[in-house]
Amino acid sequence: KYAKKKKKAEDTEDNKESDEAKKDIPKLYEMEADFGDVVVDVCIEMLLTLHESWEGRVSILNELINQLCDANCSDDQYALKICKFLHAIGHQFTDPRSLIIQALEECISKLAKSTPEKFIIFAPYILKSCMNTFPVRIEALRDPGIKLGQFLIKTMIEYDTKYVLLRSVFDGMNSKQAAIRCECADYIDLMIRPIPLLEKEDSTEEE
Repeated sequence: KYAKKKKKAEDTEDNKESDEAKKDIPKLYEMEADFGDVVVDVCIEMLLTLHESWEGRVSILNELINQLCDANCSDDQYALKICKFLHAIGHQFTDPRSLIIQALEECISKLAKSTPEKFIIFAPYILKSCMNTFPVRIEALRDPGIKLGQFLIKTMIEYDTKYVLLRSVFDGMNSKQAAIRCECADYIDLMIRPIPLLEKEDSTEEE
Protein backbone atom coordinates (compact mmCIF):
# COMPACT_ATOMS: atom_id res chain seq x y z
CA LYS A 1 0.00 0.00 0.00
CA TYR A 2 2.84 2.36 0.85
CA ALA A 3 4.45 1.68 -2.54
CA LYS A 4 1.18 2.45 -4.35
CA LYS A 5 0.71 5.71 -2.42
CA LYS A 6 4.30 6.70 -3.14
CA LYS A 7 3.89 5.97 -6.85
CA LYS A 8 0.62 7.93 -6.95
CA ALA A 9 2.32 10.90 -5.27
CA GLU A 10 5.18 10.74 -7.78
CA ASP A 11 2.72 10.61 -10.69
CA THR A 12 0.86 13.61 -9.29
CA GLU A 13 4.12 15.55 -8.97
CA ASP A 14 5.11 14.62 -12.54
CA ASN A 15 1.73 15.81 -13.83
CA LYS A 16 2.18 19.12 -12.01
CA GLU A 17 5.62 19.59 -13.57
CA SER A 18 4.21 18.69 -16.98
CA ASP A 19 1.41 21.24 -16.59
CA GLU A 20 3.92 23.91 -15.55
CA ALA A 21 6.10 23.12 -18.57
CA LYS A 22 3.10 23.43 -20.88
CA LYS A 23 2.39 26.88 -19.48
CA ASP A 24 5.88 27.98 -20.55
CA ILE A 25 5.31 26.85 -24.16
CA PRO A 26 4.07 29.82 -26.22
CA LYS A 27 0.84 29.32 -28.17
CA LEU A 28 2.00 30.62 -31.53
CA TYR A 29 -1.47 30.27 -33.06
CA GLU A 30 -2.69 32.87 -30.57
CA MET A 31 0.11 35.29 -31.42
CA GLU A 32 0.44 37.71 -34.31
CA ALA A 33 3.59 38.63 -36.17
CA ASP A 34 4.57 42.27 -35.95
CA PHE A 35 5.64 43.36 -39.42
CA GLY A 36 5.58 47.07 -38.65
CA ASP A 37 4.42 49.12 -41.64
CA VAL A 38 4.59 46.19 -44.07
CA VAL A 39 1.25 45.36 -45.73
CA VAL A 40 1.61 41.59 -45.51
CA ASP A 41 -1.23 40.47 -47.79
CA VAL A 42 -0.13 42.74 -50.62
CA CYS A 43 3.49 41.65 -50.29
CA ILE A 44 2.63 37.94 -50.30
CA GLU A 45 0.40 38.39 -53.34
CA MET A 46 3.23 40.09 -55.22
CA LEU A 47 5.56 37.23 -54.37
CA LEU A 48 3.11 34.43 -55.19
CA THR A 49 2.07 35.93 -58.53
CA LEU A 50 5.73 36.57 -59.46
CA HIS A 51 4.91 40.22 -60.04
CA GLU A 52 6.71 41.70 -63.03
CA SER A 53 8.34 44.26 -60.74
CA TRP A 54 11.17 42.01 -59.56
CA GLU A 55 12.72 45.04 -57.85
CA GLY A 56 9.59 45.33 -55.72
CA ARG A 57 9.80 41.68 -54.74
CA VAL A 58 13.47 42.02 -53.87
CA SER A 59 12.58 45.03 -51.72
CA ILE A 60 10.00 42.91 -49.87
CA LEU A 61 12.52 40.13 -49.30
CA ASN A 62 15.17 42.56 -48.06
CA GLU A 63 12.73 44.13 -45.59
CA LEU A 64 11.71 40.71 -44.29
CA ILE A 65 15.32 39.55 -43.94
CA ASN A 66 16.26 42.75 -42.12
CA GLN A 67 13.44 42.18 -39.62
CA LEU A 68 14.44 38.54 -39.09
CA CYS A 69 18.10 39.48 -38.59
CA ASP A 70 17.23 42.18 -36.05
CA ALA A 71 18.70 41.30 -32.66
CA ASN A 72 15.39 42.31 -31.04
CA CYS A 73 13.41 39.75 -33.05
CA SER A 74 12.37 37.05 -30.57
CA ASP A 75 12.33 33.36 -31.45
CA ASP A 76 8.52 33.39 -31.53
CA GLN A 77 8.33 36.41 -33.84
CA TYR A 78 11.05 34.91 -36.05
CA ALA A 79 9.07 31.69 -36.46
CA LEU A 80 5.79 33.51 -37.09
CA LYS A 81 7.28 35.84 -39.69
CA ILE A 82 9.21 33.28 -41.67
CA CYS A 83 6.32 30.79 -41.63
CA LYS A 84 4.06 33.48 -43.03
CA PHE A 85 6.38 34.07 -45.99
CA LEU A 86 8.07 30.68 -46.38
CA HIS A 87 5.98 29.36 -49.25
CA ALA A 88 6.14 32.70 -51.07
CA ILE A 89 9.94 32.76 -50.71
CA GLY A 90 10.29 29.23 -52.07
CA HIS A 91 8.04 30.13 -55.00
CA GLN A 92 10.54 32.76 -56.16
CA PHE A 93 12.89 30.00 -57.33
CA THR A 94 10.42 29.20 -60.12
CA ASP A 95 10.89 32.65 -61.66
CA PRO A 96 12.66 32.45 -65.02
CA ARG A 97 14.39 35.79 -64.44
CA SER A 98 17.97 35.49 -63.23
CA LEU A 99 18.05 38.76 -61.28
CA ILE A 100 15.52 37.54 -58.71
CA ILE A 101 17.45 34.28 -58.24
CA GLN A 102 20.66 36.24 -57.69
CA ALA A 103 18.88 38.45 -55.16
CA LEU A 104 17.49 35.36 -53.41
CA GLU A 105 20.97 33.93 -53.09
CA GLU A 106 22.16 37.09 -51.35
CA CYS A 107 19.10 37.42 -49.07
CA ILE A 108 18.94 33.79 -47.92
CA SER A 109 22.71 33.62 -47.43
CA LYS A 110 22.53 36.68 -45.18
CA LEU A 111 19.70 35.15 -43.17
CA ALA A 112 21.40 31.76 -42.78
CA LYS A 113 24.67 33.36 -41.72
CA SER A 114 23.06 35.77 -39.25
CA THR A 115 20.58 33.40 -37.60
CA PRO A 116 21.77 29.80 -38.17
CA GLU A 117 20.27 28.37 -34.95
CA LYS A 118 16.82 29.74 -35.82
CA PHE A 119 17.02 29.17 -39.55
CA ILE A 120 18.07 25.49 -39.52
CA ILE A 121 14.50 24.22 -39.17
CA PHE A 122 13.46 26.14 -42.31
CA ALA A 123 16.61 25.43 -44.33
CA PRO A 124 15.37 22.10 -45.80
CA TYR A 125 12.37 23.80 -47.44
CA ILE A 126 14.55 26.52 -48.92
CA LEU A 127 17.09 23.95 -50.14
CA LYS A 128 14.40 21.87 -51.84
CA SER A 129 12.98 25.00 -53.50
CA CYS A 130 16.48 26.00 -54.53
CA MET A 131 16.91 22.64 -56.31
CA ASN A 132 14.45 23.82 -58.97
CA THR A 133 17.28 25.85 -60.47
CA PHE A 134 19.80 23.00 -60.71
CA PRO A 135 18.59 21.48 -64.02
CA VAL A 136 18.19 24.88 -65.72
CA ARG A 137 20.53 25.32 -68.69
CA ILE A 138 20.88 29.09 -68.33
CA GLU A 139 23.94 29.76 -66.18
CA ALA A 140 22.63 33.03 -64.75
CA LEU A 141 19.68 31.10 -63.28
CA ARG A 142 21.43 27.89 -62.34
CA ASP A 143 24.66 29.14 -60.73
CA PRO A 144 23.12 31.34 -57.98
CA GLY A 145 20.91 28.43 -56.93
CA ILE A 146 23.84 26.02 -56.80
CA LYS A 147 25.95 28.57 -54.93
CA LEU A 148 23.16 29.09 -52.38
CA GLY A 149 22.77 25.34 -51.89
CA GLN A 150 26.48 24.93 -51.21
CA PHE A 151 26.45 27.89 -48.82
CA LEU A 152 23.52 26.44 -46.87
CA ILE A 153 25.25 23.09 -46.50
CA LYS A 154 28.57 24.60 -45.39
CA THR A 155 26.95 27.10 -43.03
CA MET A 156 24.20 24.98 -41.50
CA ILE A 157 25.87 21.58 -41.16
CA GLU A 158 27.08 22.15 -37.59
CA TYR A 159 23.56 23.19 -36.55
CA ASP A 160 21.87 20.23 -38.24
CA THR A 161 21.76 18.18 -35.03
CA LYS A 162 18.44 16.55 -35.99
CA TYR A 163 19.64 15.84 -39.55
CA VAL A 164 16.74 17.70 -41.18
CA LEU A 165 19.05 19.14 -43.83
CA LEU A 166 20.77 15.83 -44.41
CA ARG A 167 17.41 14.16 -45.06
CA SER A 168 16.61 16.79 -47.67
CA VAL A 169 19.87 16.05 -49.44
CA PHE A 170 19.11 12.32 -49.43
CA ASP A 171 15.64 13.09 -50.84
CA GLY A 172 17.35 15.01 -53.63
CA MET A 173 19.38 11.91 -54.46
CA ASN A 174 16.08 10.25 -55.45
CA SER A 175 15.23 12.99 -57.95
CA LYS A 176 14.56 12.08 -61.58
CA GLN A 177 16.75 15.03 -62.58
CA ALA A 178 20.39 14.02 -63.00
CA ALA A 179 21.56 17.57 -62.25
CA ILE A 180 19.85 17.52 -58.84
CA ARG A 181 21.28 14.11 -57.98
CA CYS A 182 24.75 15.28 -59.00
CA GLU A 183 24.60 18.38 -56.79
CA CYS A 184 23.23 16.42 -53.85
CA ALA A 185 26.09 13.95 -54.21
CA ASP A 186 28.47 16.89 -53.90
CA TYR A 187 26.58 18.11 -50.82
CA ILE A 188 26.93 14.71 -49.16
CA ASP A 189 30.65 14.90 -49.86
CA LEU A 190 30.76 18.32 -48.19
CA MET A 191 28.84 17.00 -45.18
CA ILE A 192 30.98 13.92 -44.56
CA ARG A 193 34.34 15.49 -45.40
CA PRO A 194 34.81 17.05 -41.92
CA ILE A 195 34.32 13.65 -40.27
CA PRO A 196 37.75 12.33 -39.26
CA LEU A 197 38.72 8.96 -40.69
CA LEU A 198 39.04 6.17 -38.22
CA GLU A 199 42.35 4.41 -38.57
CA LYS A 200 42.26 0.67 -38.18
CA GLU A 201 44.05 -0.29 -35.02
CA ASP A 202 46.72 -2.90 -35.26
CA SER A 203 45.37 -5.89 -33.35
CA THR A 204 48.77 -7.50 -33.09
CA GLU A 205 51.18 -6.50 -30.37
CA GLU A 206 54.85 -6.15 -30.94
CA GLU A 207 56.85 -8.75 -29.07
